[in-house]
Amino acid sequence: MGIGRDALERFYALTGRPEGAVLRARYDSVRALVDELEQVRGAFAVINVANIRRYWLRQAQDTTQLRGVRMEMFYTLALVPCTNARELIFGPGEDIQAAVAQARRDLLRFPSEEAYLELILESPERAASTDAGLIADDLVSPLILGIARISGWMLRNQRIPGCIALHLKAP
Repeated sequence: MGIGRDALERFYALTGRPEGAVLRARYDSVRALVDELEQVRGAFAVINVANIRRYWLRQAQDTTQLRGVRMEMFYTLALVPCTNARELIFGPGEDIQAAVAQARRDLLRFPSEEAYLELILESPERAASTDAGLIADDLVSPLILGIARISGWMLRNQRIPGCIALHLKAP
């Protein structure tokens, strides 16, 4: 496959016309998109938490990705500690910490972007203090959140009530 495209590229190159480079660039961009879609499909074909986490990390660290997409991946990664007990108590894993360190080097350009990343990374902690209207309107949810707040206070860890508040969001 691609015999005609390759021949046309060679023809343009031999005749010194720039259309060959344009054709190659367009083909490469489409091929990269198809490869990325296949990666996404492969990552989510079988729900595998480790694959999904690796995909999010790759997107956050991919310097060819749009800056907004990378920042959005950091919001998703900021919520990962809410999904397992070890990271809930001790904070994000080394892989997430390494991605954040890399972002500080190659993604952030201005102090405002640094502040925005910090705001994103503190999302779970901030959720505990902004639960008005977010908690389901039942008898159990406020009780669970109260217990989580006490636990967070005792352990000096505001991720605990924040993550619980995020899980108790009203539908």
